[in-house]
Amino acid sequence: SDHIAWRAMRKTLCIQASMYIGGFILTYAFAVLGLFGENNVVYGLYCFFFPLQGFYNGFMFISHKVHNMKRVRPSLTIGRAVKLILTQPIEMQELQISGLSIVSCRSEVDF
Repeated sequence: SDHIAWRAMRKTLCIQASMYIGGFILTYAFAVLGLFGENNVVYGLYCFFFPLQGFYNGFMFISHKVHNMKRVRPSLTIGRAVKLILTQPIEMQELQISGLSIVSCRSEVDF
């Protein structure tokens, strides 16, 4: 049981880290490519993706909160969880803190 919980937490952390790394690469890849020469397509892609960095980070932040809410209340739909996070952040804070998990080296401790 502890092993299954640890694997689930590790999978969640890996997915979240991959999302942040992917967002960073998508944001800065075209800026780096632009250093190697002038290309209108690369510049256009840079102009499109670079301003979206905040959107990527917001999406990842909200998706992690949705995951935590669904872990505490499995009956919530993704749409309902997003709506609650965006419209009632103060009321949802208690729910999110009550389901907070701390990852240590060997186990997960729920509060």
